[in-house]
Amino acid sequence: MCNFFSGILTREGKVFADGNTNGHEEIIKANKLDDKLAVDDPKRNWVRFELIPKQFYNQAIDSWTFKVDESSTPSWLNDQHERAARAYVQREYLNQKWYKSVCKEIEYVKTIKWFAPMEEPTLKDLQKDVMALGKAFKIKGKIRIKLIPFDGAAAGAAAWDAAWDAAWAAAWDAAWDAARAAAGDAAWDAAWDAARDAAWDAARAAAWDAARAAEYEIGAEKNKKYKTNPFKLLVRLWARGYYVCGIKNNILTLGYVLKEKKREVNQK
Repeated sequence: MCNFFSGILTREGKVFADGNTNGHEEIIKANKLDDKLAVDDPKRNWVRFELIPKQFYNQAIDSWTFKVDESSTPSWLNDQHERAARAYVQREYLNQKWYKSVCKEIEYVKTIKWFAPMEEPTLKDLQKDVMALGKAFKIKGKIRIKLIPFDGAAAGAAAWDAAWDAAWAAAWDAAWDAARAAAGDAAWDAAWDAARDAAWDAARAAAWDAARAAEYEIGAEKNKKYKTNPFKLLVRLWARGYYVCGIKNNILTLGYVLKEKKREVNQK
């Protein structure tokens, strides 16, 4: 299995890579390289390599681990080749707007305080966000809001999960498919994993929206159909303390944790 980032490095210091894959074999085939020669054969002038960050959103390229993905390392490979590989990834990935946007989104997800107890919310308070959400997902018609309070009883959690299982439909899938088609990028899976992991321990359901919000940023500039990242708007609702169950039949279902009311003590 190839890691992000994977490529081919030549004796001359040239990097072969493909934005649509992290697979070495696909890159070798696309560039018509002879893979029958052993890595230590004098006629073999290229090697498979990987640059692996400890965290996808780590923008310090010097901290990424350089690895030769071969049975041995050829004698011609030196520090200049490694620097050439790092410079390529810095230029083609880390310096790109989409990469910085993904990193920013992941860092934001890490700061969220999930399911913070709140006062009884009002539909008026949510209407602006919901209108923006519907527009971003290109949902026709007015979206209504259904609120499910959770007061610590198991029934409340079950209601959230039931609403989640039933809710997501065509508009959500269409936005995700459009983003993926626009991205076509080898970093897609890596962004997914990084964003999902940032939320997974606290809120597994939220992790899927966080992952898609990060993925969406990769193809955002090429995605002409969806100008706004709809999954980012979902994450913002999670950040406000809601459990975003989803949208079905133009109804957005949100769970929330009701803040306990302080008991008044009568003093005589």
